[in-house]
Parts: sequence; structure tokens; C-alpha cells
Amino acid sequence: MIGCPHNEMRTTADGAKVDQLMRWCDAIETGSPPPIFSAHLPPNPHRLIMKTIYEKLGFKKQEWDTYKAEAREIMIETARGRAMIPYSDLANQMTTISLEAFDLRLWEIIGDVARDEANAGRGILSVVVVHKSGDMEPGNGFFELAKYYKRNLSNRQKCFLDELHKVHDQWAN
Repeated sequence: MIGCPHNEMRTTADGAKVDQLMRWCDAIETGSPPPIFSAHLPPNPHRLIMKTIYEKLGFKKQEWDTYKAEAREIMIETARGRAMIPYSDLANQMTTISLEAFDLRLWEIIGDVARDEANAGRGILSVVVVHKSGDMEPGNGFFELAKYYKRNLSNRQKCFLDELHKVHDQWAN
């Protein structure tokens, strides 16, 4: 188990708790994936302010959760049909937010859903979201998560197919 190297930074200069940093440190200590956030130094460099990815992208938690829930449902329906869905089709099917296939916001939503599902033991759900042409495989974000969740990446295509079958089996049965 890795200890948190940031324990001394768990409070700001005025003694207030930095919740995001604490969650990040707790994730390291438990072996969970750390939450995505961005560190910004305010004018007073003695205070550390952390923002979640949805805050950095300009969203409130309730909005982000709505987008994630919609994307998750589309991804699960795709898995139930033992199918795959291109990024562009997922973006076009979403009605709670207007997105394009190459939109960072879409990628972050997919990644957030995938982490939630993998942490719940249901596989890396983002495996069903693939490139529309070319290799017809998921993007690099999937493979980064696969590495984090200790999937065998010695053969990327086999890793992709193994995870795809796992997710299909999870939701189709």
C-alpha cells in the first residue's frame, strides 16, 4: 500500500480542509483510481484549490451527473445488444448536452462512466465506444483505464476483445 505523500498538504494555510486533495490521497491509499481534478494556484500560493474535471469544464455536479447518466444508459443499451457504438453516434444520441465526437467533454463523460462501472466490478464500459472508421476500437482513454485496472495489454486487440466480451456478458445476460 502506498502512503499518501501529501498528508502535510491536507489543510490550507488557514486550516480549512482541501476535500479534493483528501479524496485523491485516500484513493492512492486504497488503490482506487484518483478522481480527476485540476490544481490551480490562486494569487495566494499558500492555498491550494482543486477543481474536478466537470468544474474545470464549467459544469455543476448535477449537470455532470445528468450527462453521465444519459451516456451510461446509451452505453449499457449498446452492450445489451452485444454491439459497439461510434463516438459520433453516442454524441448524436445524447439530448442533455450538445457534443461532437472529438469533444473533450464527451471523452471525459465516457471516462467518468467507465471508472464508475469498473469500480463497481462490471467491466470498463467505455469499451463499447469505438472509432467509426479505421481500427473500430476504443480510443486511448480505454487503454489507459485498462492499464490502470491491470488488464493484460501485451496484445491491445486481445485486451479490447476480452473486455468487450466481459461487458457484453455483463449486460446481455
